[in-house]
Amino acid sequence: MNARLALASSACTVLLFSCGGGGGGGGGTPPPPANTAPSIQVPSSLSGSLSSWSYVLDTTSSTALQFAATDPDGDTLQWVVSADGQAASAGIGFASPAFGADFVVSLGSVGAPAASTLTILVEDPHGGAAALTLLVVRSGAPSISSVSPSSAFAGKPQQVEVTGTALRLGGSVTTNVRFDGVVGTDTVVDSDTKVRSTTPAGVPAGPTIVGVDHLFGNAALPDTAFTLFQFPPALAATDQRLDATVAAAHDIVLAGQVAHAVWLETGVVLHRRSIDGGATWTPAQPLSGAEAATEPHVVAVGGNVVVAWIGDGLAVRERRSLDGGLTFASSVRLDDGNAEVSRLRLCGAGSRRHAVWIAGNVAGGTARLVAAGSIDSGGTWSAQVTVDAAGTNQSEHALVTNGSVSLLVFLDERTGVGARGVYVSRSTGGTGWSTGQRLSQASVVSTEPRITVVGTRVHVAWVLAGSLFYGASFDSGASWTSAPIEIRNVVAGTVSGPAIAATPDRVVIGCVLAGTTVEVSRFAGPGALVTNVRVDAGAGANGGVEVGCSGIYVYAAFREGLVGDGSARVQVCASTDGGLTYSAAAGIGNGTAAQDEPRLAFDGARLLLGWLDSRDPQVGLYVNRTAQ
Repeated sequence: MNARLALASSACTVLLFSCGGGGGGGGGTPPPPANTAPSIQVPSSLSGSLSSWSYVLDTTSSTALQFAATDPDGDTLQWVVSADGQAASAGIGFASPAFGADFVVSLGSVGAPAASTLTILVEDPHGGAAALTLLVVRSGAPSISSVSPSSAFAGKPQQVEVTGTALRLGGSVTTNVRFDGVVGTDTVVDSDTKVRSTTPAGVPAGPTIVGVDHLFGNAALPDTAFTLFQFPPALAATDQRLDATVAAAHDIVLAGQVAHAVWLETGVVLHRRSIDGGATWTPAQPLSGAEAATEPHVVAVGGNVVVAWIGDGLAVRERRSLDGGLTFASSVRLDDGNAEVSRLRLCGAGSRRHAVWIAGNVAGGTARLVAAGSIDSGGTWSAQVTVDAAGTNQSEHALVTNGSVSLLVFLDERTGVGARGVYVSRSTGGTGWSTGQRLSQASVVSTEPRITVVGTRVHVAWVLAGSLFYGASFDSGASWTSAPIEIRNVVAGTVSGPAIAATPDRVVIGCVLAGTTVEVSRFAGPGALVTNVRVDAGAGANGGVEVGCSGIYVYAAFREGLVGDGSARVQVCASTDGGLTYSAAAGIGNGTAAQDEPRLAFDGARLLLGWLDSRDPQVGLYVNRTAQ
């Protein structure tokens, strides 16, 4: 029975099965008469033909659709129906199997638009069968709940993703995405809950209404949900200072218009939150206790915010918020308390959180990477575990996750100090880590490893003998390119301070050449042509490079000038063609003293920058953001 149903469903035609009699000479019993397959008569209210039909009914109505079958041989008939996972949402009811000449599909009222496809099969006892597919559409207007990213540059088309309901309705509608009424281009409706579209070129900068529409209605978000910014990016006229006394190490994140900043102030970790992209901020709230805190980090996924830091150089502590950073639970200690700790790193995506730090002393040769993980968004954490038990004196690591796999790149001296190499380890279960796989050339010292992940694609960069090298994985770090790829040779200038970012189809690596030039390299992947673009203004010593990607947009922030003589300024530039060309580097901050430690966060064309600034007698944490 099931095999015949599957065959009928895949064919999408009325199938005729017949069983014939045997032949042969010499007389004998005559063969039985050939079997004739049944046929189905559909209700007149259906649209379609042959074996593919559809029916549209609004959500508040109810009805019954009666199908009839006839069999020329007068056989008893059996009905078997299969449905997709949306039948209940579409209010569909039926009995299967059912017997007799008639079959009824009931449609009750439903609370929201939906669509479902049924495959209806009727057969006789001899294997003769007929089948059809029925698309039931419960009509109604779509709804939308969010658009990501929350911004784009006016006149620089960029793809965005809109989430909602009733966007596809089984393919029965053509859905448009509009930006201030102008239809987006290259629209792809992936499902009832997701549609992708590219912003049109003719909409001016400013708050923008994003809406969707199809045959059965429309919906829109308020213009506060999406903004078109001018290009090149323009920052607010006045910087904001977040700290009150003396600021030190800091971290910022931005998702949509919600931003979080953490920093050190006289040994205390402080946190502030913004819900308008950094224009206004909540009052500072202290997160650490009496310990002398260092190395604060923050991860935010929706309303879940995790902040971690090191206390007294001996403890790794974490606090979690479930209300977007308004309140935080009590601190949790992640380490086992048996060693000095340093160089904390934190990552998070989906429900996965990981913290990795060094236990022991690098100078003394005792440094080992240890980690704690959470698979419930920081609600509970695993006990401290050693990363890669085969390692020796590990250091300088970077950490990322795609939400299902976490990856750690680090330096390790297991083959000797003079052969310090770049290794990668990964955690698939949320706690344990794999044995490190060496990516860098054997017997040569490597430095400054960096890592980024997009989906299942992982990209690593590092410096070896003054040149920039690269390795890649396309299966979440399970396997890697067989040999390191040189991206920038030392002949162009000794490489330092690399930073890496990626999209599904492009990798960008920013770095400093010979201490004076900031360059961003762009390529599609292993073996692809590399394009190198200089982005600094030529004002001297450089450092603190950060890069980021959002679709075809690429950003670079860096420090240009010397901190010691007060000439250091944080610069930012942007590309809207995937990193082929950039806007002129523009300084941020309206102060006149040294700026350092730039931090770049972005969502589409919305930029948020933080940095340490010496314009006042005491160093302060300042921020600025794109504005209209």
